[in-house]
Amino acid sequence: MFSMYSRGRNRAVAAIKKWKVLRGDLVEVTAGREKGKQGTVSRVIRDKNQVVVEGLNLVKRHVRSTKERQGGIVTLEAPMHVSNVQVVDPVTGKPSRVGFRFLEDGSKVRVATRSGAVIPRPVVHTEKRIRAEGENNTADQHVAQKVTFSLEDELQYISELTGKSVDDLRASVESHQQKRAEDNKA
Repeated sequence: MFSMYSRGRNRAVAAIKKWKVLRGDLVEVTAGREKGKQGTVSRVIRDKNQVVVEGLNLVKRHVRSTKERQGGIVTLEAPMHVSNVQVVDPVTGKPSRVGFRFLEDGSKVRVATRSGAVIPRPVVHTEKRIRAEGENNTADQHVAQKVTFSLEDELQYISELTGKSVDDLRASVESHQQKRAEDNKA
């Protein structure tokens, strides 16, 4: 088990509950070697409180060759801590802290504290995801459109299996339903 205060690469991190930086936001780096540069957030790693910004914080990794790809030195965008970036104010173009406000229609929006302007949700979050057909998706023709259960059909099927009459089975179902109703009242 990892301590929150232990050193090392795999230490546990207290996750941020209210995220103010979203994928697709224009942000400016406020600390580190990329300080002052702006870019778009391409990925948010919530369990580590990190973001990946397109074209910034580039690192070189030595990659072993496999059957699919050739080995060599690859340049990647490394994640950086979310505290090292700030969302760019849409009015001033400078980094700003983010707050939340409610509009007259009751919708909750993000607001730049520098100018008070509403920060629009990125296009990535406003468009609906269309899931491609795949093994994990149920095709529309297989989705149940109506209820097909019939108690009479089930009683008939059970009577054929057990040899009991349909009337006896119906009486036992009704007595069971009455017992459950009494138990729920108590």
